[in-house]
Amino acid sequence: MLVILCFAPRFKLWQSFDLPEVDRYYDTLRQLENPFEDITNHVSRVNQWRLFFPFVGNLTGLSEWQFTTIPFLGCIATLFYIVILCQRAGMPIRDSLLLSTLLAMSPWYFVSTGWLAYFDSWVVFFMLVAAFSQNRIAVVTACLIAPWIDERFVLALPVLLVVRATWNDRIKAHPGAMSTMIPLIGIATSVYLVIRLIALATGTDPVAHTYAREHLALIQSIPITNLLWGVWFGHRIAWLFCIYFLYHCFKTYRRATFAVYSLAILLTTVGALVIAGDMHRSLEMLFPVCLAGALLSRDLLPSRFTYALAAAVVLSAILPARHQLWQESYPIHSLAYELQRERPSTSERVHAGIGRSSHMAAEGDFAGAMLIANKVLEIDQRAIEPRLHRAQLLASTGNFDLAEQDLVAASELNPSSADAAFFYGSMALQHGRYATALAKFQEALRLGGEDWPNRADCQAAVHLLTRPPEE
Repeated sequence: MLVILCFAPRFKLWQSFDLPEVDRYYDTLRQLENPFEDITNHVSRVNQWRLFFPFVGNLTGLSEWQFTTIPFLGCIATLFYIVILCQRAGMPIRDSLLLSTLLAMSPWYFVSTGWLAYFDSWVVFFMLVAAFSQNRIAVVTACLIAPWIDERFVLALPVLLVVRATWNDRIKAHPGAMSTMIPLIGIATSVYLVIRLIALATGTDPVAHTYAREHLALIQSIPITNLLWGVWFGHRIAWLFCIYFLYHCFKTYRRATFAVYSLAILLTTVGALVIAGDMHRSLEMLFPVCLAGALLSRDLLPSRFTYALAAAVVLSAILPARHQLWQESYPIHSLAYELQRERPSTSERVHAGIGRSSHMAAEGDFAGAMLIANKVLEIDQRAIEPRLHRAQLLASTGNFDLAEQDLVAASELNPSSADAAFFYGSMALQHGRYATALAKFQEALRLGGEDWPNRADCQAAVHLLTRPPEE
């Protein structure tokens, strides 16, 4: 409750179409309906292999709202598991509450509660299980499932093993626990890796090559200041726990071991900044280090640990937070601020939806474009723009009969619309229905008047259709 009061989702904007809160939402709903459907637009292309929850949702018949609650349930599960680990480390209830509150003021929580159908909370949950759990079945299950939620789990494996080794020493686990667990983690995770490699080798991976090409072209334009802000907003105050974790390793292990552990954390940090545009999310890969550092730091201030945690919570609540992407930044405001925010108007939502649908169609994702077009039409059944847009999509895919139904409906809704008549004529012309096209273009000229923006194009079309055949 405290985190939501200080850092609330922009819930009033969930009805829009062109914001990170909903960018992938509708594509993920398509996966819910058909987990193996190809996703061609660049925003959601990486979701092609993130099949676990869409597959489970499809198999169990989850509704749209039930599926959308999964990330919120993941937040509860993750915080609950953090408290369990705190209790096992001997923390009193008040310290467990303070630490879980502090660690909830992180991107994984902000994204899972604010960006619809982003499952970061579950990725973090399975990372913690892989790093801290002494139950082999739980660890193997986490390594089998998590890569199919987000491949960042695989990239975080070196850090997870570092945390596991350090924590095993802290709790004085069985001397052979680490040597037993490493093969299990490797075998369980390799299932995902082998499937991806086979798909890549056989040319059946629709994601890797395209993503890499687009990624390398874009990464060169990132301002260095954005990368630095990305580092900070990845963990904010919790970076202190990462620093203490490294200090603990420096004091505890030989120099070679410390160097290996430090290199793993450093490379993961650098990798998190460059593997994806939403770099603040990628830095979640270091979250187990933050938690381990927090649990270990009790030894530094045994009598004042509660006060230090309370001060960190207050400071974290006061300091600004935001979603820091390569090229964009979205501040995270308080609940009071979000309650006063105005919802987007119907016309703004329609305009945003048509723009998003048009962009997806331009990228060749006509199924996704049609999904958005249908959603836009549900917003305002009386507006003609959504019908004209959907008619254009249908006609571009050869469904002229269905497109014609939308054009007729648009003309009936607004008989004086020159645009409806013009679009009708254009589609009729494309499909060789010249008499219909001429009639509609002439009607558009009559309705549009002298100042109508499409008048010149319409006159050219009429001239083309009425000119005598050449000898």
